[in-house]
Amino acid sequence: MRVIEEIIIQASLEDVFQVVSDYQRWPEFLSVNKKVTLLKREAGQDFYEVFHQRNGTLEKSICVREEISKRHIRFQLTNPHFTYLKGEWILEPSGTGVKLISVHDFELKVPLAFSFIKGLLERLLVKRLFFDKTTPVTLQELKKRAEEKGVGRIAEK
Repeated sequence: MRVIEEIIIQASLEDVFQVVSDYQRWPEFLSVNKKVTLLKREAGQDFYEVFHQRNGTLEKSICVREEISKRHIRFQLTNPHFTYLKGEWILEPSGTGVKLISVHDFELKVPLAFSFIKGLLERLLVKRLFFDKTTPVTLQELKKRAEEKGVGRIAEK
């Protein structure tokens, strides 16, 4: 299943990219991320250990992040709830700001006995409870941080 969300950020492409790509600083301003640790860099990829807060529970994932360009980041998370969870951050100039596009492709892990309703579970449970709530909040928090960064940089001049 694919979920796409986007937001317009009134900041420079450089400021938005810096905020989106600096995973280790995300816990400072993203409410769902509690701890992010860089494990290693290898062949153009960064490997992170990420702790997320979901419904009162702390969950650990391993995130592999690849910077495709200064406008495109690709990532993949290992998570016990998903067969796969891949995503992208795409940045596009938009008027005086930047359109930040969040793309998530995922498949929910479902016991064989429930495989006949996997699509329904993905739409009802995961998309509604996870992506429809978490992704918009994450985008708003990234927007706020990037816009504050731009304002702070301008004020320093």
